[in-house]
Parts: sequence; structure tokens; C-alpha cells
Amino acid sequence: MAAEERMGSLISLALLLIILNVDFIKCFNIDLNSGFIFSNNKPGSFFGYSIAINRELNSVIVGAPKGNEYKKGEVITQNEEWGSVYNCPVSEGSSNCELLNKVDDITQSAVNNPAGKRNQWMGASVYSDHKNVLSCAPRYTTKNSINQAVYLTGKCDFFNAINPSKIFDYEFKPCETIASRLTEFEMCGTGLSSAITSTRDSTEVFAGVPAAVLGTGKIAISKSGGRQTQFTPGTDTDFSDYMGYAITTGKFKKDGGIVIVGGAPRGDELKGKVLMYDSASPDFAMFSSQIRSPSQQAGSYFGASLGAADINGDGFADLIVGAPQYANTKPNQGAVYVYLNNQEGGLVYTNQEFVGTHEDGFFGYSIGSVGDLNGDAMQDIAVGAPWAGDKGIVYLYYGTKSKDTPLILKQTITPSDIKGGAAFDGFGFSFADFFPYPQKEEDTNNLDDEAYNDLAIGSFKSGNVVVLRSRPVITIVGELLIDKDTKIDLLDLSAETICQNNGESFKCIKNVKTCFNIPAASENQNVKYTVELDAQNEIKRGFLLDSNGARASTLTKTLTGVGSTEKCSAPFNIFLKNNTKDILRAFAVSLKWEYEEIVCPDKKICPIANKMLELSTTAVFPYVKGCSSDGNDECNCDLKVEMTGVIPGGGKDIALGITKKVTVVVEITNEGENAFINKLEVIYPQSQVSPTKVQIENFPGTVEWLPNVSGDSDVKTVGVVLSSPIKQNGIEKVSIDFSVLNVGKGSNVDFKATAITRSKEMKPADNVDTLSIPVTLSANLTVSGSVTPENIKWTKEVSSTSVVGPTIIHTFYFQNMGPSAAEKSEVLIKVPEKMGGEYILNIMKVTLTPGIGYTDNIGRCEDTKLNPLNLDLTKRNKTLKRRRREVELSTTVDCGDETQCMVIKCHLNMLKKSQNAVVKIESTLVEATFDKLKESRQVIAFAKFSSDYVKRPGGAEPDQVNVPLNVNSPYLKVEKQGEPIAWWIILLCILGAVLIIGLIVFILYKKGFFKRKKHGEEEEEELRKGDPDDDY
Repeated sequence: MAAEERMGSLISLALLLIILNVDFIKCFNIDLNSGFIFSNNKPGSFFGYSIAINRELNSVIVGAPKGNEYKKGEVITQNEEWGSVYNCPVSEGSSNCELLNKVDDITQSAVNNPAGKRNQWMGASVYSDHKNVLSCAPRYTTKNSINQAVYLTGKCDFFNAINPSKIFDYEFKPCETIASRLTEFEMCGTGLSSAITSTRDSTEVFAGVPAAVLGTGKIAISKSGGRQTQFTPGTDTDFSDYMGYAITTGKFKKDGGIVIVGGAPRGDELKGKVLMYDSASPDFAMFSSQIRSPSQQAGSYFGASLGAADINGDGFADLIVGAPQYANTKPNQGAVYVYLNNQEGGLVYTNQEFVGTHEDGFFGYSIGSVGDLNGDAMQDIAVGAPWAGDKGIVYLYYGTKSKDTPLILKQTITPSDIKGGAAFDGFGFSFADFFPYPQKEEDTNNLDDEAYNDLAIGSFKSGNVVVLRSRPVITIVGELLIDKDTKIDLLDLSAETICQNNGESFKCIKNVKTCFNIPAASENQNVKYTVELDAQNEIKRGFLLDSNGARASTLTKTLTGVGSTEKCSAPFNIFLKNNTKDILRAFAVSLKWEYEEIVCPDKKICPIANKMLELSTTAVFPYVKGCSSDGNDECNCDLKVEMTGVIPGGGKDIALGITKKVTVVVEITNEGENAFINKLEVIYPQSQVSPTKVQIENFPGTVEWLPNVSGDSDVKTVGVVLSSPIKQNGIEKVSIDFSVLNVGKGSNVDFKATAITRSKEMKPADNVDTLSIPVTLSANLTVSGSVTPENIKWTKEVSSTSVVGPTIIHTFYFQNMGPSAAEKSEVLIKVPEKMGGEYILNIMKVTLTPGIGYTDNIGRCEDTKLNPLNLDLTKRNKTLKRRRREVELSTTVDCGDETQCMVIKCHLNMLKKSQNAVVKIESTLVEATFDKLKESRQVIAFAKFSSDYVKRPGGAEPDQVNVPLNVNSPYLKVEKQGEPIAWWIILLCILGAVLIIGLIVFILYKKGFFKRKKHGEEEEEELRKGDPDDDY
């Protein structure tokens, strides 16, 4: 029982469900309305699990491995699911099948072993060479007569289905006789796959034994009518490889010799591999090297299905390998790989891979070598997906001569597509292979005598087989009868190139015809055709006239009665639209055609157009472009771009707050031949400027432009359609106005212009130019200051610095006189603090306040050490002011080597025009220091107002100031009062002053000083001085 359970596990692998989802291609020559549908009406019998075509019987041989009846002579006997094999004749109106004689009735030993046949799965694989039938039961068991051990060896019945004689029939049991001697052959599974080859000299039988030698697997070969059995060598396989899980054969050798191909889906460390053996070699030497999975994906089951066919028609068999458990983006999608014969004793992987798209689809589980379905001498391949969709899908790949794409998917079939096939389930699980070694010309899969191979497909879940007939393929040759050398010259207005429509004149191509013929036509057919103008262009440059006289770019018509002799349509004209600018690209006229299908009577086969050929042609008409006569139709242009910036009022910079518009002028010069389909792209920073207007000098019509053709978030691109053509030595001058948005000092406004043409550009490097316009700010930053009091004297005989002296207040006014705003500015104040190491001023407080109307944060002053003498500021001496007449000339004290100053730095935020800030510095006079000196001093405080963000206009007021404080000594001697001045001296002085004032007034009057200025003159004068009335 252990052996039986292991064999059950093996067979279950053969029942992997397949689901596939790919784009459906519904068309080509397998007819879906006239199929022959068969069933044994035994639900659950797996009718259709395997199928083969027998041309001698003109029937389909069908395996039903869970069937429970067999036929001996004319007697039908029920059994315990031995499995059944049916013969289903293909003829008009027939859908009946009958049990095939000789199955399980070839030798007496088979008859006498009913226990061994219980659940043996007879019909799990069937094969036919059109005379003989090979039917296999991989779960057949034999019993050891000594120890009664049961061996799950499997067997195959080989018999002549035509001749009732059994003289050449035999059972093929390659493992039975050696199972009792070699334990590794106690479990073989003979016949899970099978094949027949025939030559003039012999017929050989092949059966896969994938469970032999602990799952290593082999292929068993029966020669000499079953009298000799051989196995393929095991040198290239290992335990659990399952070699022989699938087998196929073909003429892969130069001499036409046959090669046996076996799949080992668990080989190569579960990646799968395929091995090929030379059948002519006594020891079955390897042909070519092992074929390994291109995906190298473990568990893909590469080699679980095989197909051998001459898909490119070179006389050598090619190989198709399935990997039904391959996972790409989803588990178990499945894949099929294509290998071409290199005609040198090996195969070449074409890189052509077909991959399923459904999760758990197992695409490629079944592959059918179904022969040439369309009569082009290249064999075709069917791939089944028995559970795709809901009930299965079949994909038909047709052979071609292309090395890159030797197979092309041309038809997809689902059960619902087939008339009467909606109930099929498990559709595509099996196919009837084409027998590649015919002994007679009629040994084909053509069951309806229509000269084309037919397609047999099994649906074992529903218990159905359908034979689909191939439609005759007709080759239709079509052409546009037109002068292919015609060139369109828009300047040629001669009468033979002009057509009239609705009173309007057009350039045209006259007397065009469509012509067709069917070289091998036995009867005339109708051809449906379509003429299309400018198919690749969205904007059409021409039109046709339909039967109602309406304009159209596409016309579809039918030409009747087309046969082997060429037949043409009535002539027609092609109209070319006026004012066409796009003349660089040639004008194309395409013609497509197909066989106009008719509704076929039931069971009748109607032809179809050969869609393996390109059923279209295109005529191309270049425009005359006015290039040089060097024999080259392509214009070799040389566009050169130069870009300049124009600021209103002159200047080279954008003045912040003043400049509102900038114009970018791009000059495109063509130093080569005519340039066609041209455009200009100018990249600009969208946060700084925005395009408002585009002009092209001497441009006819409306300028086409878009403010952004790039879609970029940081920069945008103005796209401008230029003239077409830009003629040789021509100049295109484009002016683009930009409004100035948000620019800041220190940043440049950068532009990049590129000229693009469809003509051949000889020097692409000079098609690009860049422009960078600096942004500057112009602001008059002024500073003024004062000190309170201006004059002060200290108290005599103060000897301690702890005595709080008089209060001194320095006040500095910082104002932006415009015209631009100062985004950031700096204040630097220096106040003398020490002289000779001794404090002279004790600075106590620094205050920064905004001017009137300023609501934002004005800024801040950096921290400094205040009140360094730590004085009690509540005990201040009264400030002693001194009369001016008491002031004496004193020594200046400013920042220098012997005088140390406190440096105060303040950072101001945005100051617009006319806004200001005030810094007040409060200090006390250190009287003890001055009392030591006994002499007066002039203490000078310094302030500077500056900004890295603005530029000072010419003639601006000073941005720094010195503020003196006169500290006078209390030890000054008072001068004695002089004698009173006589009255007449005072009178003379007054009269002289009046005379001088009168003279000055007279001079000013003559100079026009007292004339009133007109409105606006004051503002104009202020602007000339660099101080316009702009608030920003």
C-alpha cells in the first residue's frame, strides 16, 4: 500500500489545476461553429484526459482513466475503474464514441490480473501513429509471487487499431520483471507520458517512468516489437528529479535522426531541467547539453510539459518547454519557453517567453504539437490552461521564420466561443499531437479532408472532446496604385496638381486606385479595405471625399469579385489642405484590407484572410522643402540662439521695488538650410517672473505660445511656435515680456532659451543660450544723532568712581530714505568708555525702538556688558550744564589706541522707504576720572548705518555720523566783562546788515528763486536725485 500511496501522490501532480489570464486574441483560422463534440456520458470518468488522432480510423482516440468499462470483442464489461479508451469517429453528424477493442485484452496475463488493474488509470496517456495505438496505465500493479509484495509498475498496451489480429500487439511492462530483483523499480509509473516513433525499418515505443529509482526517473524504450527494453542512462539525473514526467520526440539531428526528449521538473535542485537522448545511439548518448530553466526559479516545474515542432519551417525540430508553476508577480502564474534548433547539434534559447498573469494560473501545464494549422509549412503550438477563466482557455501560437519571435499568439479560444461548448470544463487539459513521422502522405491530423490539420482538445472535467476544423487561409495581395515617386511641391500650382472642392482650390494627388488579387483563389472573394490619410498625425493635412461628397481622413469600402487576376477600385483624388506648415514630415497614405467574411452555413467551412501576413501597405510622399540640391532630401539647418535682456529706462539690473517689467529678446539665426517645424522654449523661474506677452518680428498671423510646457514645479517653460520654415540666413526675433514678481537682492533672474527643430540640426550646441539678470536694491540709508546735554562739567574734587555722575543720553536716528526697501540692515555704534584704562562713561542702558507707524518686529541689539562699575543708579548727581560762552577749546576723545569704546551692534529687520528706527544709549559721567585730568575733553560717539541687501544711490546722504559731547572742566577762570559798546556802532552794524540782505534778495529774484514750480517738477527732481516716491 505504501507504493500505491506514493504513486497516488505522483499522479496528483499531473492534475495541477491551471488558470491563466492574458489578453484575448479571438481571430484566425480555427473555426468555432462547425466543431465535432464528443462525450462518453460517464460523469467522473475523466473522458478527454488524453487524446490522439488516428487518421486510418478518421477518429479521435480518447482516454478516460477513471472509466469503469472495457470492451472485449462486442461485449462490454463493467470493472473497478480500470480506465477506458474510446474511439470517436469524426464524420458529419456523428458525436458517438465506442470503446476501443484490445485495451487490457492483449495477453492472458493481463486478463488474469484484475486486482492489478483496479484504479490503474488506463488511458492516462494515449498516442497514435495513425495505425497503431499506445494506451498506458501508470497505476497498474503487479504482485510478487513469492512474498506477495505489490509493485506499482505501470504498463502500456501497444496494438494495431485497424487489424483485429494481435500478432504484432504487446504489453509494454518495462519494470515488471526487474521489480522483484531491484527495489528501485518497485515503483515506476510507466506511461505517465508516452510516444511512438516510426521509420521504414522499425516502430519504437517510449514511456516515461518518472518514479523509477526513487523518483530519479527514466524513459523506457521498447524495440523489436516489444522483445527488447532499454532505459535512458541515469548519469545526469538524481533522486526525485522525476525525469520522464513529460516526453516528446522529434527530428532534431542533421541526418533527420530522432531525438528523445524528457522533462525532469524537479531536477537541478528543484529548478527543473530537460534532457535529450539520441535514439540511434546504442546507449542513448546525450544530444546537446542539458536545458536548464531560464528563470532559475526553484519549484517552477520547468519541463513538466514539452512540445517538439518545426515552428520556423527549416526542416529541424524545435522545442517548447512549459514551467506551469513559475511565479513572476503572482504565485504559480506559469510560463512557456521557446528554443530553436541551431542545426549544429544543439538548441538556442530565443528569449521568447510567454508568461501567465493569473495567480495560481499554472500556465503551460499542457503543450500540444498540433502541426501546421494554416498551411504555411511552419508547425504551430497549442498551450492549454484548463482552469483559466472558469472552465479553461486554449492559446494558439503560430510558427514564423523570425529568429526573435518564432511564435506569435494568433487565436484564443474559450468554451463559450465554441458553438455547443459552453458546458466544457477543464478545457485545454489535453491535445492530440501531430505525428511527425508519417509513413503515408495522408497521415496528418486532417479529419475533414479540407487540406488543413484540425485541432482536437480535451475537457476532462466535463467529459468532453471537441475537434475544431481549420478554415482555409487565403492570401490577399493589395497595393495602392499611385506614383510612389511623387513629391508634394506646395509652390507648384500647375493645373495637373490642383483639384476643386466646393469652389475652393487644393493641391491634390490625382487618380489613386486600390488594387487586389488572390493568387490561389478557386473562386472570387470580396475584399474590405480602408484608406487612411496621415495616420500618425493627430492633425490631418489632407482629406478624401466619401460617397456623399463629405470630407473625411478615413474611408472604408468593399471591392467585390476579387480573384487571381488583379482588380482595382475606381480612381479617387487625395486633397491636401491649404496653409500647411508641417512639411518636414512626409504625407502618408495607408491602405489596410481583409477578407470580407460572410455568414457560413452550418458545418460549412469558409475561408479567412492570412493574418500571418501584413495586410496593409503605406505610400509616403515627401514635401519639397527647398533644401540644397545635394541629393539629400533632409534639410541640414544650423540654428543659432542669442538672448538679451531689456530693462525699461535702460540699465542692466532689475531694481527691487522699481523695475516692474523685463523683456527677454531671443534672436534665432539659421545659418544652414531651411528649418521646419520649429519652436522656442524659454525656461524661467516662476516664483520671480511671469510671462505676459510674446511677439515675433514680422510674423504673419497670431503668435502661438503657452506660458508653461514643462510642468515642472520649480521652473516653467514658455513654448513659442516659430515660423516654418525658417529659411536659410533667416532671422526670427522673439520678444517675451515678463512681469517682475518676487525677486530678492543677491539673487539673479536666470533664463535659458533653446531652439528646437524637426530638421537635422548640424550644430546643436549653439541652439541654446542663457541670460542672467542681476537683482539689486537701491536705498539711501541715513543716520543722525544727538547727545543730551551737549555740554556738561563735572563736580570738583570727586575722587571715587563709585559716585554716580550726571546722566548722558545719546540718541541715534536710522532712516531709509528709499527708493527700495532694506530687507536687512546693520547698525554699528561706538561710544568711548575708557581713557587710559580709566572709565569715563558708565554705559547703563541701550534701547532699540521703531519709528512711528512701524508695527512689525524692528530687530534687536546684541548683548553688551552694561553698568560695568555696578553703580547704584538711584543716587545720581544733578547734571551740570555749562553756558556756551564758558566753553573752552578741549582735547578730542574718540576711539583709538588710548581710548577704548563700547561697540554696540544692532540688526534691523525690513525697513521700507521712510521708515526709521531709534537707538538710545544712556550712560553716566565718571567724574573721578575727569577730576584727575583737570582739563576739558570732547568725547565723540560714532554711528554707522549699512546693509548688504541694498546699494547706495549716487549722491546719497552720509550713512555715518559723529556725535560730540563736551565735558568741561569746573576749574575754568571767568573772564572780566568788557566796557559797553557805543550806540552808534550798533546802528551802523544794523544798517550794513539790512543793505546786505537787500542785495541778496535782489540777486535771488533775478535768478528766479521766487518763481513757483509747476506740479510734478518737484517729484521729477527728486527722482533724478535717486529718491522716487515709491513705497517699496
